[in-house]
Amino acid sequence: KMLASLRRHTLLDGRCSILKKASYILQRSYSGITAPSPRDLDSIMKLDELVPKSREEIMDIWKAYHEDPKSNRAAEIMNANEYDKFNERTFESKMFVLPLAKGNDTGSFMTLLLQAQMPYILITGLDDFRQFGPNAMPYVTLTVYPELRESKDLVLIRADNLNEKSITFQETQSIASTVKSLYVDDAKYAKFIQCFNHRPNEFNFDDLLKELGISPK
Repeated sequence: KMLASLRRHTLLDGRCSILKKASYILQRSYSGITAPSPRDLDSIMKLDELVPKSREEIMDIWKAYHEDPKSNRAAEIMNANEYDKFNERTFESKMFVLPLAKGNDTGSFMTLLLQAQMPYILITGLDDFRQFGPNAMPYVTLTVYPELRESKDLVLIRADNLNEKSITFQETQSIASTVKSLYVDDAKYAKFIQCFNHRPNEFNFDDLLKELGISPK
C-alpha cells in the first residue's frame, strides 16, 4: 500500500527495493561529508555566556542569530521532554519521506528523504536519490544541541540549507519545524514515522499529504 500510494504521485520508479536499500546507501553516502555546523554548541555560542541568561533570553538570542535569510540557516527549539522523545524516536525510526509544499499552490510539492544520524538529521531530495543513489548530496541538515537540556529545559536546533536552488529560507524553517512536529507529537509519530519504518504496508502517503495541508491535483 505504501509503495502504491507513492507511485500514484510519481515519487518512486518501479523498483520496490529502493526504500529497503536507502538506509544503507545514505549511511555510506553521508558518512564522509563535512557537517555544515559543528557538533558542539560552544563552537557557535559560548556556553559560559549563556548560563547566566534566562531560558527566554537564550531562545530569543538563538532565533535572532538565525533570522537573516542570507545566512542559509534557520532555528528551531525543543524543551527537554520533546528532546527525549525526539532522541529516542530518531534512533528507533531513522528514515522518512517528507513532502515539502512548493510555492503558493497547495497542490505543488517536492518529496524529501531524511535519515537521522544524531545529532544530525540528513535530508536530500528523493528525485536526487533516485538519480544519484549513494552520491546524492544533502539539501538540508538539522543539527541538535542538547547542552542546555538540564539547566534551561532547552534544546536548540540549527537547520542548514545546502541547496539554495531547490530550498528557500522559509522552506528550511518549515522543514525544521515539520520534522520536529512529526517526531515529537505522539499521534503524528505513530501514524506516520513509526508506521513508515516498522509497518510500511500500512503507511498512507495520501494521509501525510492531508496532514501537511497539501492537496495534489
